[in-house]
Parts: sequence; C-alpha cells; structure tokens
Amino acid sequence: MILTYILSIVLSIVYGVVIVYFADEISGLRWFAFEQARSVNEIASIVSEAFNLFYVLVFCFTFKYIKRTTSLVISIIGLSIVGIAFLFNLAAIMNGFWFDHLGIFLIFMTPVLLAFSIVNLVQAVIYNKRSVVNQKTIDDL
Repeated sequence: MILTYILSIVLSIVYGVVIVYFADEISGLRWFAFEQARSVNEIASIVSEAFNLFYVLVFCFTFKYIKRTTSLVISIIGLSIVGIAFLFNLAAIMNGFWFDHLGIFLIFMTPVLLAFSIVNLVQAVIYNKRSVVNQKTIDDL
C-alpha cells in the first residue's frame, strides 16, 4: 500500500504537467484548427479520466486497507473531488465544453491530490508500524 501512495505522489505531479500541456495545446488549436482541437480535446479528457480512475482506486483501497480516521475522511473528500472531475471530463468528451476551461479546475485539483497522497502515505506508514507491533504482542503471548 505504501508503494501505491508513492506512485500516487509521482502521478499527481505528472497529472499536473499533462493537464497544463493539453490545456495549452487546445487553447492554441481552437482558434486555428477547430476539428483538430476537438480530437485533442477528446484525447485529453480520456487521459484525464485514466488518472481519475487511478485516484478512485487508490482512495477505495484506502477504505479497505487503512483503518485510520484521517485516511478515511481524506478518502471521502478525495473521492468527491475526483467524482466532480470525472463528470466534468465526461462533459468534455461529449463536447459539452473545452478541456482548457476544465484544465483550470484540474490544475487546482492537482495540489489537493498531492497533499492527500502525502497524508495517506504517512497514515499508511503509521498503520503498518502499529500492525507490526500488535502482531509481535500477539506472538509473545
């Protein structure tokens, strides 16, 4: 589980870079090559959905494996934020609006996901240490 949170920290930084790249690309293409901008818009939304799916899985695994109150609350908030991003991405895939407008929300969401990943990593380390101590105590009896 600890490796998952480390991967989550790295992917949140990569996610921010990908969002900025696609938002800038679509913003430039929209005025000169409208059809190409629409296809890049769909690709950007699908890539963003893949990142969102990863974070949904991470937060769901947190519910199952880490039984600390802080991690559970952060996972609920994280699932809510990622759920909103998921709905926005669906609207962008269906050409409801442009990814460069959605990118503003996603850029602000990236540091939040980074912070949640760091806190969950710390909570997982604490939970694992506590589990090892409890296991040793049971074995001593």
